[in-house]
Amino acid sequence: MGTPGPPTTSFKMMTVVQPNTQGYGALRHTLKELAMVKQHIPSKNLVILGTPGKTATVEDVCKHLPDVSIAHFACHASRLRNTPRQCHPS
Repeated sequence: MGTPGPPTTSFKMMTVVQPNTQGYGALRHTLKELAMVKQHIPSKNLVILGTPGKTATVEDVCKHLPDVSIAHFACHASRLRNTPRQCHPS
């Protein structure tokens, strides 16, 4: 393997956190996950949804997906029995 090239300026990561979802148990570590991501990704390259003031609706997430290189979801999800490789946020 050769040496890595220069970092790309177009890199963006979206992190969606949802510590509390009605009808589901709390996910206590979602904000810790976000803090760890923030230690490694510069804020100019990070889209954060699900914190106070930044909603994490399906529409918000879908709006940002085309512009990000990586999407990290810290939330409840479920899979469909007939199509187990497809999942969706709860």
